[in-house]
Amino acid sequence: MKFQKDFKVIFFLIAMLLSANFAAAQTSITKPYNFSAGTTASSSQVNANFDALYKKINELSAEIANLKAGSLPAPNYDSGWFNISKNSTKTLSHNMGAAPKLAIIWGSVSGSDTNKYLMDGHFSDASGTIGCWLRKITATSCEVASGTYAAASNINVGNTGNTSTYIKVLMWK
Repeated sequence: MKFQKDFKVIFFLIAMLLSANFAAAQTSITKPYNFSAGTTASSSQVNANFDALYKKINELSAEIANLKAGSLPAPNYDSGWFNISKNSTKTLSHNMGAAPKLAIIWGSVSGSDTNKYLMDGHFSDASGTIGCWLRKITATSCEVASGTYAAASNINVGNTGNTSTYIKVLMWK
């Protein structure tokens, strides 16, 4: 009986701790077996429940290690490189089921990761708007818009009058 009480208390504490962390991380876990009062639980069923917990804890630990190391987890959406002309829009279907919490736009002259640059915003001057930005962001899509004067950021090797540039959009939910 003492083992059963201790087991219930330990399992309850672990469940509470994990449920708080899972809710914050918007993750879920499926418990393979449910037990009810007055029934015998087999060790393989109890172990299966703990294995599910261990698996999720290890996944979250890896994510925490990545964040501590200063790296992001893999994005939930990667548009791949595509060309966009100045003064235009392109709709992207990301189908993440939620609006992104983080989005990054990379620019490139060649449409590859070589010599890419961070599209760090857009600005306007007497010539018009320069850069690309995201708008009309929903749980399933967003729109990329480009400036009236240039699609590339001003940082693009001083080429602010370009007519098009390659960009890649990364999103995390």
